[in-house]
Amino acid sequence: MSLPSSKFYTTKEVAAMEGVTEDYLRKLVAKGEFIKPSRIGKPHRWLKTVVDKHYSDLNTESLKQSA
Repeated sequence: MSLPSSKFYTTKEVAAMEGVTEDYLRKLVAKGEFIKPSRIGKPHRWLKTVVDKHYSDLNTESLKQSA
């Protein structure tokens, strides 16, 4: 059974958003420096709503600090 791709980002997509390689993204997750994937096992998947909220929160925090 495959996951609905419209609800999830792949490791490749999230790595591209972060501007890092897939291996480096996995290291960030392992060190607790990036949100864990929602899907345990292989392939790893991140819920789009969780990732989008993460970036929205970062953007909001950035705007607060620059004001």
